[in-house]
Amino acid sequence: MSAKYASVSELYNPALIHSVSGLAMTGRNIVDTYLSGVNRSVRTGMGMEFSQYRPYSPGDDLRMLDWKLVARREKYYVRQSEIDSGTTVKFILDCSASMLQASEGLTKLDYAKVVIATLAYLATQQGDAPGLFALNDQSYVALQPERRRQQYMQLINHLVSVDGNGKWPESRSRINEIIPRKEKALIIFVSDMYENNNELINSILKSNTSTSDVICFHITSKEDWEPDYNGYVTLEDIETGERVKVNAQAQAADYTHAWEEYRNSLRHRLLENHVQYECLKMHEPLSHGLKLFLKKRNGLLR
Repeated sequence: MSAKYASVSELYNPALIHSVSGLAMTGRNIVDTYLSGVNRSVRTGMGMEFSQYRPYSPGDDLRMLDWKLVARREKYYVRQSEIDSGTTVKFILDCSASMLQASEGLTKLDYAKVVIATLAYLATQQGDAPGLFALNDQSYVALQPERRRQQYMQLINHLVSVDGNGKWPESRSRINEIIPRKEKALIIFVSDMYENNNELINSILKSNTSTSDVICFHITSKEDWEPDYNGYVTLEDIETGERVKVNAQAQAADYTHAWEEYRNSLRHRLLENHVQYECLKMHEPLSHGLKLFLKKRNGLLR
C-alpha cells in the first residue's frame, strides 16, 4: 500500500488510540512493523548491578521480589538495579488548541499521542527511562522519567487523559523546570509548531543544553500541504478565534510558497542551533521518525 494514498484511518485507527489499551497496542504494532529486522535489542528494564529496594507495585516483575526480605518484614519489596546502558528520554507535548485541527477524523493531538506512544515503547525496549510533559498555558501534565516496568503504561494513561486547550506558554519557566541544566537526556518536542511570538521555538532552543540532544517532530496534516478549498472561504484561527475571508484559488500559489518558506526557515534555525528537525506527515508512516530516534539516542550514549 502506497503511503502517499493511504488514509489516516488506515494508518492509525482513531477508534483505538482513544483508549489506554488501544494506544499502547498501536505503539507496539508500529515499532514491530517498521523496525522488523533492525537491531532493537536491548534491556527490558532490569540491570546487572543491584542498587536498592523499593516497595512492590502492581505490574512489577515478580522475579525481582526479594523473598527473604518478604519473610523478614512481611512486606513485598523489589530489587532495583542500575542499568548498564540507557538514557533519559523526555517527551514534551504541545497540547495547545491548534493541535485539535483534524484530518480524516484524526486530530494532530491524536497523531502526536501515537508518535509518543510509539517512541516511548521503543525507549522502554531499549532500557531507557521515558517521561512525559504535556502543556499549554492552562494545564500541565507531568510524569517524571523512570526506568521501571510499569512506566510505559503509566505514560500511556497520562497521554490518553491529555486534552488540547489554550496556547503554548509565553514564559519559559516551565521548560526550565522540565529540563535542568547539565542533565544528560534526549529531549523530544512534538508539536504543530503553531506560534504567535516564537514562544515554541524559543522553548525548544532553551532545552538544547551542552549535555542533551533535542529532536523537534513537526506534526503536519495533509491539508497543510494541499489545502482542499474552493471559492471564497472563511478561515478561523483555532487559538485566537480571528477570522479572515480569502479566495482559495487566488491564494493557492502564495500559500504554497509561504508554507515552503516557513518550513525551510524553521528547519534552518533549528539545525543551526544543533536541534534535529523532522517534519512528520499524518498521512504517512512513522518509519523514518523511528530510525531518527534510534540514531540520536544511540549517539547520546556514546
